[in-house]
Amino acid sequence: MLIVDDIVDESETRYNKTVWYRKVGIKQTIIDSIIFETGASYLFLKYFSDHKHFVHMQKELLHNFSPANTSQILEIENYELENFEEYENLVKSYPFLVHGVTSVMYMVGIDDPEVQALVKKFCIDVCIFGKRYDDITAIVETVSFAEKDNTDIYCSKTTWMAIQVANMGTPQQKKRFKEHYGSADPKSISIIFDIYNELKLVEHFDRYMMEYYDDMYTRIQNLPPLLPKEFFQNMVDLSVSNKFYA
Repeated sequence: MLIVDDIVDESETRYNKTVWYRKVGIKQTIIDSIIFETGASYLFLKYFSDHKHFVHMQKELLHNFSPANTSQILEIENYELENFEEYENLVKSYPFLVHGVTSVMYMVGIDDPEVQALVKKFCIDVCIFGKRYDDITAIVETVSFAEKDNTDIYCSKTTWMAIQVANMGTPQQKKRFKEHYGSADPKSISIIFDIYNELKLVEHFDRYMMEYYDDMYTRIQNLPPLLPKEFFQNMVDLSVSNKFYA
């Protein structure tokens, strides 16, 4: 799904390397993505079909694949600024972290529906924060604006920063934002960054991150005894280190 997402995003790099479709072409990349997806499903069936919770784990896998594929349609749509917040998490769809964690729980016999739902909500919140942290790195990295891959701006992505403009911006700032968001022109991109800086979004995100960390820490302390607190603490630590979408 990542290699198809790179096509939709018109990305140049991922993990500091040239994205696959720019090496082999779009057609080959689409075929490769199908091979990967069917291969993953086959391996899952081969090695876990005898597990008593196989059906539950397979359901979680489909809850990742199906909405994530459907969300690509949402991601290429253009939305009104005022509606960005409504679509933010739909566009990024069902977080991939959920399936891995809930499946491991099933494998070790933790099948209580309430505990599963609690962990699923926890993982989704971690992934939402991780996505927002990935968004904000566009204005905190040390390279110059001209060196950045600004696809979020010229593709009109529903980023955390754009949502803050909708919620916090003055009428004049919103007007300028709407005029220039979605343009690949360097001057327009610079204007968008100016608006982000005027709203002090980096400082705002720092406060949000502290609130997120405190909230997640409290939730970890209140987890049921059968769940390993250290595992979930490590998950949160990774998210505030921006290691999920690097």
